[in-house]
Amino acid sequence: MTIRNRTSARAVHYALFLVIAGAVAMGTLLAGCSGVGAPQPETQSPWAEAFAEAMATESAFVRSVLADGEVTAEEFGEAQSRVVQCLKDGGISANYRTDEWGQSLLTITGTLSEEQRDVELSCEEQWMGSIQSLYWGMLTNPQRLKPSDAVAACLVRRGLVDEGFSGKDWDEIMAPFTVVHGDGAPEPPPDDALSESPILAPALPGGKSVDDHEVVGCVMNPQVGVETSK
Repeated sequence: MTIRNRTSARAVHYALFLVIAGAVAMGTLLAGCSGVGAPQPETQSPWAEAFAEAMATESAFVRSVLADGEVTAEEFGEAQSRVVQCLKDGGISANYRTDEWGQSLLTITGTLSEEQRDVELSCEEQWMGSIQSLYWGMLTNPQRLKPSDAVAACLVRRGLVDEGFSGKDWDEIMAPFTVVHGDGAPEPPPDDALSESPILAPALPGGKSVDDHEVVGCVMNPQVGVETSK
């Protein structure tokens, strides 16, 4: 994910709500990747097909990282360093920061020219590609559950909903608030979407809003509070 340093607090709040609303669409796309006919990583895991699909299209560097079927923290860090250096070589000031849920965000300073936007895209394609999404996916959903099931399990584990709450329940709550294109990609907000008008978020059983901090934590990282080996 890439952000610009001019983003306002209100914009962040709205964007966060869009992330929650888009979780069903985008997560399902990632969870449903298929790698038929693609080079296979060395090891098998619930994420093997997603790695195989990425291996078919990525740069040589990205393929070298994905070849063993996992992305380590060290490999992810190296990819980040290469992206930042590539951007620097193109006259772009950037760095990665980690949000409170553990997700790394590429922050670019200033407004980019069209030429610099091409540089940004090239740097990320060459040195990051699918590395970040696969690293984050394995970290936050190691069994590659349907994303809504992973969120629901987190909500139950943290006592935010009662036992029996399911991914289907989450999907039903979020469905009216999820706007997607025909290809399943979330629709970007209109230019006036960041107004100061209230954002009416849906509520979970019991009344807790889906933009409650603890609920957002489960959406952003369903493994929150769970010890991992990463």
